[in-house]
Amino acid sequence: MCGLFVTGMLVPYNDSALLADSGNAAESPYVIAFTRAGIKVLPHIINGAIFTSAFSATNSFLFCGSRILYGLSVRGQAPKIFSYCTKAGLPIVAVLGTSCFAFLSFMNTATSSEQVFNWFVNLTTIAGFFTWGTINLTFIFFYRGKRAQGFDRTKSAYYSVLQPYLAYWGVFWCVTFILVNGYAVFFDFNVSDFLVAYVNIPIFLVTYF
Repeated sequence: MCGLFVTGMLVPYNDSALLADSGNAAESPYVIAFTRAGIKVLPHIINGAIFTSAFSATNSFLFCGSRILYGLSVRGQAPKIFSYCTKAGLPIVAVLGTSCFAFLSFMNTATSSEQVFNWFVNLTTIAGFFTWGTINLTFIFFYRGKRAQGFDRTKSAYYSVLQPYLAYWGVFWCVTFILVNGYAVFFDFNVSDFLVAYVNIPIFLVTYF
C-alpha cells in the first residue's frame, strides 16, 4: 500500500508514458516512477521481478491444471491416457497436455489474433471467479451441515473464528466481479464483447445443473 501511495504521488494520471501502448513494462507505473526519479537500474529490477512473478504463476497453474486433468482422467471424466504416470508418480501426459495451451500466449504477438487472446484471458479470469466463489459456497453448506449435526468446529483439523463470515464475504465479491466484469460494454454495446464478458454465466449454470 505504501508503494502504491508513493507511486501515485510520483506518476500523474495523464503521464504520456503511462498512457502509451508500448507492449512492455515501460508503461508500468513503478517503472515510470523510478525513471522520473532518475534511478536507471531499478526499472530493470522491476522488469525482472515481473518476469519471475509471471514464471511463478505459470508454474503454479501448470501444476494445478495438470493435476486437475489427471484427476478427471482417473474419475473417467477425461481420456484415460491422461492418468498415465511415471514410476515417480508424475502425471507426465497430463503435464504435456496442459503445457500445449501455453503456446496460445503467442497469439498476443500478432495484432490479428490479439483480440482472440484477450477473449481467452477474459473467459479464464471469470472462470477463476466462479471457481473461488464455488469453493466459498461449498464451505458455507459444509459449515451449515456440521452445525445441523451438532459437530464441534473447534475439533476440526483447521478452524477459523472468522468463518463462515469470510466465506460469505468471498461469495459476495466473486459474484460482484462476475457481474461488473463487462460493465464497459453497456456504454458502447457490441455483441462480441458482451458474450465474452458474460457467456461464462450460462455455461456455468448449464454444466452445473
